[in-house]
Amino acid sequence: MMLFMLQVGSNMYKTTSGGGSLIAPWSSVSGFSGSINSIAIHPTDPNKLAIATNSSEKVYISTDGGSSWTAIRHDLPNFAALAVVWDTTYNEDILYIGMNYGVYYLRENTTSWTAYTIGLPNVSISELEVNFADKKLYSATYGRGLWSVDLFDPTTSGLDDFKISDLEVSPNPSTGVFSLDWKLNKLVTIKIFDTLGKLVFYEKNRDLSQNSEIELLAPNGLYFLKVNTSQSEITKKLIVK
Repeated sequence: MMLFMLQVGSNMYKTTSGGGSLIAPWSSVSGFSGSINSIAIHPTDPNKLAIATNSSEKVYISTDGGSSWTAIRHDLPNFAALAVVWDTTYNEDILYIGMNYGVYYLRENTTSWTAYTIGLPNVSISELEVNFADKKLYSATYGRGLWSVDLFDPTTSGLDDFKISDLEVSPNPSTGVFSLDWKLNKLVTIKIFDTLGKLVFYEKNRDLSQNSEIELLAPNGLYFLKVNTSQSEITKKLIVK
């Protein structure tokens, strides 16, 4: 079966019997919120789809050819979802999403998005493509041209990903003063964003074993903390009250 998807304005249609013909029986696809910015069909399973929308849910996945949809925003920050693409290079379904501030990816059977900052600028991403032959992710950006980086390789990420997941934030919620407890002895970059994507705290090369306390001078509300080494990054939610 060949599945063809067609986007007309804010509407989406599908057909399985001749997408090259304008008189093919196209059926309307619904079950998600917002208008579609990007559509990605899984490279080996035509019934598995992902869409990036302008709704508050950002991203949806369908496993039945668009008959039903599941929102998978999870812990994505409140940036605009502009581009989406599947990758199966390393025998795992990995979904990349380009936003108006950088690229994120979601691993199979997980609920936490990870910022993919290695070799990519934190700018608006208008299109993403995967080159399976050279194992590269190609990213079209606003004002920074076309970028090419290695795809995320889950087979080589285990140790550092495991250790960075041990990062603890306490107290949380806090009054804006909290500590980061992390046993891995590496320098980190710390970024904190508000729900609109505005950077409200930034520091490079912090040694958490020597200086673990953060003072966030910001209004009460929800924030997103990003801590990364040269190889990994983790995002955690912060509540200031």
